Amino acid sequence: MCAFSPLSLFKAKSKVFAKKNGIKLYAAREQLAQNAGFSSYHSMLASKYKPYFCESLFESTLGIRCLHDIPDEKTASAMLHTFSQLADARISHGDFKATNQLWHDDQVWLIDLDAMQAHADQTSWHKAWIRDRSRFIRNWPAGSQLAQWLDKTLPR
Repeated sequence: MCAFSPLSLFKAKSKVFAKKNGIKLYAAREQLAQNAGFSSYHSMLASKYKPYFCESLFESTLGIRCLHDIPDEKTASAMLHTFSQLADARISHGDFKATNQLWHDDQVWLIDLDAMQAHADQTSWHKAWIRDRSRFIRNWPAGSQLAQWLDKTLPR
């Protein structure tokens, strides 16, 4: 799933690439951006690395698969487990988008937690949950299989 901050991953990959190839960091960024189909690092940044950019950068340059279809059972279980844990504890993320989830060894790690909040009552949590849920689903085109699956599967 495209659940990584594209710029963070790109910068980390650039550092490794620069060190491995004995080149300056700016040269590594330029080369990796060009490998992903951009004319330069700056043109890549101007694209604002939207989800459609995910495939170009992640799959060709970093080898990370982007999720567009209904997830397999293991991925779905990890995703739903994260949502369930937050719901059970009445916690809202505040900026629940795909790029604020890191996936590693079939586990989800949440990042960008500055807006995270524990709610004392069900009413305030549910209002925040609806915002988090909607924000998360908006990562994919409304008609996509994944957006429809999320809308049907995630608790309301």
